[in-house]
Amino acid sequence: LALKHLDLSPEQKAQVKAIHQQAMVDARQATTKEQKQQIRRAANEKIRTQVLTDAQRQQLDEMNQSHHKQHKQAHKAAHHA
Repeated sequence: LALKHLDLSPEQKAQVKAIHQQAMVDARQATTKEQKQQIRRAANEKIRTQVLTDAQRQQLDEMNQSHHKQHKQAHKAAHHA
């Protein structure tokens, strides 16, 4: 998540930090790469749905769409070079 671009309040930053810390603890106990990815995804979704405002969620979605579009274009260019 590109949270540093969302102008989070101090309270939101504290919530994000707590969610990330718990995810790190959970990930250490995971035994597979898939479990670790699932823990990260769940933490990101929890932040997205429980911490961010509607406006921040919209801004994050727009940043993610832009990132995916750039990644797709770069990938396409690399294979057609």
